[in-house]
Amino acid sequence: MQLAAAGARVLALVGSVTRGTGLTELGAAEYTRIPAEPVDVLLDSVGADVLASAYANLAPGGAMVSYGNTTRSELRLPHDWGQARAG
Repeated sequence: MQLAAAGARVLALVGSVTRGTGLTELGAAEYTRIPAEPVDVLLDSVGADVLASAYANLAPGGAMVSYGNTTRSELRLPHDWGQARAG
């Protein structure tokens, strides 16, 4: 969790509580299935519905990086996702 070490507040999305074991020790402030507040940066390696639901909580002007698709499912974002948020 190099981002946490650099001072970022890290929220880790996990599919189950057992998948989150040890994340707070690595620097995650919390782990949850749905972010409680908008996020400025979204890093995703899961794809599919996890990315789509996390994207809904991306703050205006925020950045999203998707670098994987571990679910091997088709990604479905809103049709206007590229224009939905200014910046």
